[in-house]
Amino acid sequence: MKNIYPVLFFFLGGLLSAQEFTISAELRPRFEYRHGYKSLFPDEADAAAFVSQRSRLNVAYNTENFEFYTSLQNIRVWGNVATLAAADINGISLHEAWGKYYLSPQFSFKIGRQEITYDDERMFGVELGPDRQKTRRVACQLYQRGVHRLDV
Repeated sequence: MKNIYPVLFFFLGGLLSAQEFTISAELRPRFEYRHGYKSLFPDEADAAAFVSQRSRLNVAYNTENFEFYTSLQNIRVWGNVATLAAADINGISLHEAWGKYYLSPQFSFKIGRQEITYDDERMFGVELGPDRQKTRRVACQLYQRGVHRLDV
């Protein structure tokens, strides 16, 4: 019985090496000073200065034939919600959650809520400037061979 443990350890270690699990985070504070934003300001108008922050927790899981990615986010203005508040209006939202299955090295299916970016993002993209980026609920069939790519 003692001889089976090294064999099981070696076998299970080989299975686990083909998988990848990643956890990452993004913290993006942004300071804004508004005094006459998009128009001329009157003399008696006060300026507004505040800091907004987008926080994300990203989780990715990859195997040889499958990928899964999810991103939870919280967007808030500093000082807008009390530290010990029982109810947060913004709370945590789901930015991305998608799964991708590889039928072959060239063909795959991707389904879920995801960022869609093409070329220079002029016509269709996520707009990197604002805190709330655009995601879409989409099911795609992907084909990629070398530098050529087709998404349907």
